[in-house]
Amino acid sequence: MTTPSTARRKRTRGRIPIEHIVLTTVNGRYSFIFDALADFKYVHILPHLKVGATNRILVLPGNTLSQDQTVSTFAFGPSLTAGVSFLYHKYLSFGLDLREDFLFAESARQNLENASPSLSNQLIYDGGFQPNFSAMFFFGVHY
Repeated sequence: MTTPSTARRKRTRGRIPIEHIVLTTVNGRYSFIFDALADFKYVHILPHLKVGATNRILVLPGNTLSQDQTVSTFAFGPSLTAGVSFLYHKYLSFGLDLREDFLFAESARQNLENASPSLSNQLIYDGGFQPNFSAMFFFGVHY
């Protein structure tokens, strides 16, 4: 069993360590079925497109002059995926997806209590448009 602290995936973008807490995508999928690609004896090749919505919740390190150790941010936007699936013996499915998330993130602000004088509502991380590319291999059973 994993605990919330061990289920996080750490990554760095530039010099800022990022902890992904939640990344969720809901897609609709359209598969292209061509006779030339589906006529093999054991393998069917199915190119597909997915369009959907995605959201991301991040916990980022806070400013050292603040009493808070972390800052939470939220991003949302559309998602576009292109890929190819291989159906082997009618049940075994595997393939590759190339996905681009077009995320719009909120800015993160923090009160800096340890600064002299104390500063409130200071911008820590800039929000705005943040595209995110990913490539995924998948494997499963098709019913």
